Amino acid sequence: MKKKLPALFLVFQFLGMAQCITPTNLVINEQITQTFLNWTGDSSALTYGVTVIPNFDVGTPLPAAEAYVSNSDQITISNLPLGCNAYFVRSQCAFAPAVYSNWAIILSFNCSPNAFAYAATLSNNVYNLDTNKIKLYPNPAQNILNIETLNNETISSVKVYTILGQEVLSTMNSSSTINIENLTTGAYFIKVKTEHNELKTQFIKN
Repeated sequence: MKKKLPALFLVFQFLGMAQCITPTNLVINEQITQTFLNWTGDSSALTYGVTVIPNFDVGTPLPAAEAYVSNSDQITISNLPLGCNAYFVRSQCAFAPAVYSNWAIILSFNCSPNAFAYAATLSNNVYNLDTNKIKLYPNPAQNILNIETLNNETISSVKVYTILGQEVLSTMNSSSTINIENLTTGAYFIKVKTEHNELKTQFIKN
């Protein structure tokens, strides 16, 4: 059975060498025995280092080195465990001495909000999730948040989390609007379950 992760990704930049450009637009397609990972690279990169951290969660250390090397902007990795996998990619722009870019990271779809929030605390908060699959408006919002899904899929539930992963709002109806007037001002994650997908993105409460 094929498990697809359509355009679900996070990209976070970590400390590294500024002259070596970090990969962007990471995309994963997880199947039973193989995972296909691709990204947008840069002509300055000689190779790309890739590391996968399974069971990624709060407190998991970042990788010190790559486990795989790719000479192109894609790689296929076999026999990964099920669960929350964090995929790290960085550019290598010189060999002697070695010069690397910042890490870029994408988390698999079934990671917990806590894992996403923890990754966000390690990053510059360059945060892209399902923005091409789901639209929230207005954003920022004060009282009512409207939800629009690609192809107008029917919504079955909506859950809202703080950036630390605490669930603060949950609804199990098919409404395309939620009332957020009781939330405090700040940034939130939202998880929208539809008939075919479970989508995550962010919004701001004014």
